[in-house]
Amino acid sequence: MSNHEVIIEWDLPHLKLLSASTSGGTTSIQHWAKLDLPQQIAESTSVGKDAADWLQHHGPEWLRTSGDNEHAMQISIVLPRDRMTIRKLEVPPMPVDELPGVIPLQIASQLSARPDDLVIDFLPGLRASSGEDGGQAALAAALPRDQMDQLQKLATGLHGDLVSVGVSSVALWEAIARAHEPLLTSVVSICTEERIETLLTSEKQLTASGSRRRNHEQPFQGREAVAEIRRLLAAEEAETRPVQLVNLTSRNDRELVTEMRSAADWNVEVLTFEEIDSRIRIDEACAPETAAGLYTAGAMPAMGGLLARHGAQTAQLDLVHPRRLKETRDYSRIRKIGLISVCCLALIGAYLGWWWKLSSLQAEVEGVNDKVVEVEKFLRDQGKLVKHAETLNQYRRRSLDVGDHFQQILADLPQRDQLLLTSWQSIPLTGASHTRIVSGGIAKSRQAVESFAERLAAAGWIVRSPVIRTADSGQFTYEFDLDCEIPVERRTAASASPRVRVTPTATTTGGAR
Repeated sequence: MSNHEVIIEWDLPHLKLLSASTSGGTTSIQHWAKLDLPQQIAESTSVGKDAADWLQHHGPEWLRTSGDNEHAMQISIVLPRDRMTIRKLEVPPMPVDELPGVIPLQIASQLSARPDDLVIDFLPGLRASSGEDGGQAALAAALPRDQMDQLQKLATGLHGDLVSVGVSSVALWEAIARAHEPLLTSVVSICTEERIETLLTSEKQLTASGSRRRNHEQPFQGREAVAEIRRLLAAEEAETRPVQLVNLTSRNDRELVTEMRSAADWNVEVLTFEEIDSRIRIDEACAPETAAGLYTAGAMPAMGGLLARHGAQTAQLDLVHPRRLKETRDYSRIRKIGLISVCCLALIGAYLGWWWKLSSLQAEVEGVNDKVVEVEKFLRDQGKLVKHAETLNQYRRRSLDVGDHFQQILADLPQRDQLLLTSWQSIPLTGASHTRIVSGGIAKSRQAVESFAERLAAAGWIVRSPVIRTADSGQFTYEFDLDCEIPVERRTAASASPRVRVTPTATTTGGAR
């Protein structure tokens, strides 16, 4: 699979376009072009959409046909240093992961804007100029959100995906770092006919940058680069350091070095670019065919943006994917979700097992259903006698056999000189008992009443505690009330209560009731 990339240096009204294709780990630079947008488009309020429409009709043919590919091209945009706000911000000691919550507020307050109206990214890890222990700084870049929206509309109009938006200073530093071993601390001056861009580096990291446009019709002078270097060093309060010169003008390198050394006693080294990276090759169809030729033609920022997309060796600013606060994971929630997932899987497994068992028993269920049909037919056609017999047995079990029960009472009744029954009432019941018997009587002693109740309970009756009262009835000094039930199924003597609790009452002086 081949990825088609387009790097655009967006310096209105000037545009510089670099086309590359990546396949098998090797990137081929295929096309290079410089264009000038019409002034009315460059100053339009909808410059992104208008520029895309103009490029679709008047741009190079390879750009017009890029949108016809199966895979959308990836568009990276490099903005000139003077079209983006870059500030060095000092922050108190804090973890690097917390800087995305602080940097946007600081740079927005300096620009008198809301953080929501800006797109902000930063390079962390700089040393604070105050020299305080633990102090740190960051190089922050901000772009108004409406300009970012215009760049997004440009990519959409070209039928591509906007994958990065960077700044020329970072792109130039990446191109230099890929072709040379940078000094730990140096000043890099990139001089072209149209612009002088100065980079201040420390420990192989970009710490500050400056840019100034110049009149390209005037011959370039070495003192112009010296003035820009001095201005940047003074603004950053930095000491003098070695200078690495990238000369992309028509002036001779030796002449420029001589002029710069005469203007300032600095150690000036000229950087040349014959080869940029073994994984980057330039197609023969792309003119000029060498890295030095492309850089001289003005493609160095676009080349830096392309190199940053393939294994960047320096820290990058990318306004499409700015550094953000990392979300803190709630592992307790993850554990809960995991537990719920395990329970759901267990339920699903149990359901599948039950379904499999149910399926395997389907034949048995059908056989049982056939037997049920046969039994229902038997009960319907020939089981009426069984039903009537059962009804009769139930009736007999619940019928009160007066003689039998009276025989039971007479067998358990004490001698008549000890206890006499004076009242009797039989009440039919439903449920576990078929008859309730409420009786009353008189007795000579409490023991006679209790003994009578216990014998009935031992015979399987349900006997409630007799109510015994004292009374003046001649030789019978007690009267009592007895409440018992005759169960359908007699209890055995072992299960019957061995003793009945008697409920005593207060002594009464009246006669027997």
